[in-house]
Amino acid sequence: MPQYPEALAEFAALVAATLIDEGVAVDSAQSLSRAITERVRLILGGTYIPRGISVDVERVRRDIALRWNGTNTRELCLEHGISERRLRQLAAKNAPRARY
Repeated sequence: MPQYPEALAEFAALVAATLIDEGVAVDSAQSLSRAITERVRLILGGTYIPRGISVDVERVRRDIALRWNGTNTRELCLEHGISERRLRQLAAKNAPRARY
């Protein structure tokens, strides 16, 4: 069997590691990983797969909306790997808009 390009080989390793972390036996995880990787290659090969950064930003924004109380700014910034300025920008998006 020919070797996968680096990106697919990394994908297969990530799938196998995730399956093992979820309690799947190593042999089964490796077999499933190859099958999943092959299916992804056949169906999505050559397709750009977006990183979905907007999904991550929305998740952080919602967490800030739920948890930020003004005294835990540093804690949330460290947890999410963002600056205080970015936290305040995201919090501003949560603020109700004035209607005139």
